[in-house]
Amino acid sequence: MTVTVAAIISLDGLTSGAIYALIALALLIVFTVTRVILVPQGQFVTYAALTFRIALREAIEATRELHATAGVFNFSPNDHAGLDKRAAVVVRVDGGKWILED
Repeated sequence: MTVTVAAIISLDGLTSGAIYALIALALLIVFTVTRVILVPQGQFVTYAALTFRIALREAIEATRELHATAGVFNFSPNDHAGLDKRAAVVVRVDGGKWILED
């Protein structure tokens, strides 16, 4: 495991832990004040996650002309891979020069 992967996993764990801590704090505050367990809080968290998923999908589908190492990506609601024929470029080296194949 590289340092980068370890940092990403650690950051993911910290953010997940922070979310769980905030949910627990909200339950504690509501119960302390009202002496009632806030049962619908799980639905609030689920609604937030689903809202984020929808927003992320719409943002990805709106992405056009994204130049990356694998090619040029043009996402759409029907094509979530996003690669067009420019991603399937074959190049050969001839005399030290890059020549684009048809």
